[in-house]
Amino acid sequence: MDLETLVGIAEIVSAVAVACTLIVLVVSIKQNTRAQKALAVDSLAAAIAAINVPAIFFKLTENAWYQQKTDILDRSQWVGWERTARKYYHSKGVSEIWWPYRRHAYSEEFQRFLSESTPPAKIGSLNEIFDPVSSDT
Repeated sequence: MDLETLVGIAEIVSAVAVACTLIVLVVSIKQNTRAQKALAVDSLAAAIAAINVPAIFFKLTENAWYQQKTDILDRSQWVGWERTARKYYHSKGVSEIWWPYRRHAYSEEFQRFLSESTPPAKIGSLNEIFDPVSSDT
């Protein structure tokens, strides 16, 4: 084998190595793009879920309200649901911003029940729960 033949073989091997590297790079970029798309979809789903948390809470409360009306849910169980529903319903963000645009998703009877309810004596906030903990540390 002469030198020119060895150089030719080396160039072929080098070209094959470059081609293999490019194929691996393309596959890697494609997988990374797919992962980024999945992450974006997951992030969007989490954002939608966060927006819908109040809706889920009020839908569960509406269900509990109907169950207590038909005597399926005991009065003692309903008291907790009712107090929490009144607390959230009468909070400023829900009553002035969220509820007016979302109430159509609930029955007219349940809407009437909430609108005729009175706010609890003290609505409170999450800060009241966590501030004492953070000030002790």
